[in-house]
Amino acid sequence: MALTPVIKTVDFAKERDPSIDKMIQKMENTRPSHKRVFQKLPKHLRRRAMSYDIRKIPKSMQQNVEEQVAGAAEAKARNKPKGRDPNKYRQHGRNQIIHRNHEHRWLETHLWHAKRFHMRDMWGWKIPWAPTMKQTRNLIKMTKENCTMRDISYNVVISVKGENSLLEAKIAELVRTNARIEKQQRLLFPAELFRPMQYPTAPIGPVEMLWVSENNLWIICHPTLREHIIETINEPKNEKQTDGVNNDQESQSMFDVEVIDGELNIFEIYGPNSTNAIRTVLVPTENNPKELIDYIYNLPDPSAIIPGIILSYTAYDPRTIDEHKEQLATDKVVIDYSKINELYSNSPLFTDRAFEFKSEEDFNQERSKLLFPKSEGPSGSLPVLLMQQYAMNGFGSSWLLILPFGCGNTVFRKLVHRGVRTFGLECSRLIDLEASRFNFPYDRPDTNEGMQIMTKEMIEILTENEARPPGKRKNIQFYNLPDDYYISLQDNSESYVKVGILMAKRGTPSRFSTIYIPNPEDYQLVGQIAEIKGERRPIGFILNGNSSLLAGEGRGIGIIMAQAVLHFLPESESENNFVNQKRPVKNSFLVVIREQGSQYLHLGWAFVHSANYYP
Repeated sequence: MALTPVIKTVDFAKERDPSIDKMIQKMENTRPSHKRVFQKLPKHLRRRAMSYDIRKIPKSMQQNVEEQVAGAAEAKARNKPKGRDPNKYRQHGRNQIIHRNHEHRWLETHLWHAKRFHMRDMWGWKIPWAPTMKQTRNLIKMTKENCTMRDISYNVVISVKGENSLLEAKIAELVRTNARIEKQQRLLFPAELFRPMQYPTAPIGPVEMLWVSENNLWIICHPTLREHIIETINEPKNEKQTDGVNNDQESQSMFDVEVIDGELNIFEIYGPNSTNAIRTVLVPTENNPKELIDYIYNLPDPSAIIPGIILSYTAYDPRTIDEHKEQLATDKVVIDYSKINELYSNSPLFTDRAFEFKSEEDFNQERSKLLFPKSEGPSGSLPVLLMQQYAMNGFGSSWLLILPFGCGNTVFRKLVHRGVRTFGLECSRLIDLEASRFNFPYDRPDTNEGMQIMTKEMIEILTENEARPPGKRKNIQFYNLPDDYYISLQDNSESYVKVGILMAKRGTPSRFSTIYIPNPEDYQLVGQIAEIKGERRPIGFILNGNSSLLAGEGRGIGIIMAQAVLHFLPESESENNFVNQKRPVKNSFLVVIREQGSQYLHLGWAFVHSANYYP
């Protein structure tokens, strides 16, 4: 047997140095330490620890990593507080809305809007103000060519019941003389309410009315008008009794006033495709009369329908329809609107608004029990009430879609998935401007609510201007309205008239811009681009104005003195035949407009707005 060769100690130690290092490292890893195995990796392996993937750790360390990860998971499970269920709202949405109705109430579509809109606390509600992305140009295009909508469920419905003759006499006291009141038909009609027998000096505000029956009248109004209208309806007549005492209890008991607030979902749907979007999402059930179904499938867009028509039918639950395809009419039917008014305008929502709608949890549980997805699943239906809202130029015509409480969020989401564009309260003013409507309360300073908003805006403008350095402050001058002014064509200093404004060449009218009477030399500048300066007599101001995307020019609405319309402006134009050739609208007259803080003036055309006569 050969002898073992000589081993040099130094060389042996050098060769076994890596093994000794590994042994020492393993011994250190087995010791108790506050560091985790991921933190003890060598530098060239630490990048792998960022993924926390155990398979990327050396095999000699994987067992310790598994033990640490399992212990951390158990500790997290013990100490983790009970989190919020992401599907909690879908399961208990209605109860959550009722629970949150304290200081500021929620719309049923609040959570959908809160993720996509800037919300504001207004009139006791959380109201969607404006979307988080720009949409002004696209909104006008969609309203003109496709379909848009907004949730106005914060509006109040006041149901007034009483004897027909007394009810008609009471409404006649609150509206102007010869106002349009649809007594014979069930139609939605607009009206301007005033204090009893005080037209036109004491306006309350604009409303929409509907005769549910001969003895029942619905009034749809803004939430700020609720108390005023109830107080006015219950106000007794100022008639002296034979004994010289007013029997207030007897006069107040003539009407039964019920406030329907938060019990209905009300959506405003605009555009030529609004009718198609509604019947695609809210498909009529087979229980409806065959003639009614044919009418629904042949309905045109709201601008081509008799103003104020009402249609009631029963629709399938939108969740039971997997694919919302465009519903085309099988047979062309000539719509008899008188028959719709007689037979198909009565809705169960007029009398009973208690409606049971399956929650998302119950609906999904029933659908999960199906053998295969396309089999016959859970069924359901809901009542639908459609009312046409008329606009004078056709652009702002819309459907008023009324649904029972509980199903609004489901229908709203289905309409959005169908391609309907949503907008908020800020953009509604832009649509009203394009439709030549005076938005309430922003464009109605003759009412208490409108004057409060206008005064607040003026204070904010002045405060912001005062915060500027003295050299950069604008010359802010507001038009001074008389204390007791009102809207009328009467020939006196307190009477003002609603007007529409079209710019003659350059310029865009904006809110609070002042309107002046032109000088004789201004008529020679019509159609020209020139700088106009100097002082002129103010006669009114702009309430809302912008660059119109439909007209391609500056457009606005405002109020001016009635005396200027009746005397000053016609006399100024009588000697200028050149103006008649440039006049864009019949019976329009030339005015001069100055923007806030600007030293230049622009020419514009003003015409008496039809809102002075209608409703």
